[in-house]
Amino acid sequence: MFSENLFAVICLVTCLFVTEASYKPAAELKRLFKIERNKKFIPDNMIGLPDYGHLKSIEAQSATECNIECLKTPKCGQTNAEKLDAKIWNCDLFGWGTGQTESSLDHHHYTMIVNFCEDGFIHEYDSSTYCFNLESLVWEEAEVKCLEHGATLVAIETDDEQTALANYMSNNTDLKNQGFHIGLNDRNTLEEYVWTGSLALATYFNWGGVEPNDINGPGSERCAFMNYLGNYTWWDITCSDHKPAGYICER
Repeated sequence: MFSENLFAVICLVTCLFVTEASYKPAAELKRLFKIERNKKFIPDNMIGLPDYGHLKSIEAQSATECNIECLKTPKCGQTNAEKLDAKIWNCDLFGWGTGQTESSLDHHHYTMIVNFCEDGFIHEYDSSTYCFNLESLVWEEAEVKCLEHGATLVAIETDDEQTALANYMSNNTDLKNQGFHIGLNDRNTLEEYVWTGSLALATYFNWGGVEPNDINGPGSERCAFMNYLGNYTWWDITCSDHKPAGYICER
């Protein structure tokens, strides 16, 4: 999938410069972008990760031209196009972050289509797709990896979702004895837990035993992972040096 998309990008951009008058890129763009509806995504305030939020704004002649500009822009994964008049569109380019603000109903929000789970184990539940990656990274590295693939570290928001993920792991021989980073953290405000993708306040928790315990003193453990030793309950960990076996991305 990635190689096909890369070929399409190269072909599309090349053709635009060679024969812009005769080439119609809309068909190729449908393979590379999908339109989103009423989705909260606008990532204007990505804490510590500006390349995954708002990148730039331009004027364009169409939503198609807006998406072409995204293909030319490093880190771009999403566009939001607003028609201002018969000839002018406002085009906002975004990285792969998410947020709590929806694009307006009369705007066109597109995301680039990528295979975000090429080397992991994929699972679907409700309206989400999860990728279980067996790569040992610190939490901050895992967060960036998910964003680079058009996803975020998983946000587990209900007991049903927790049960579905735990059951999937326990029934997979490659995953059942592993720990995985999740998106929960209080990096911004101590003991105010949010999900990294949306910065939404967490209202559901599945802490194990005495967790969270900040074992090395207040504020020493600001991120979280699912621990198979605790029946996939959550444990707090340091964000920059603890390396479980993997991490879970959600899209």
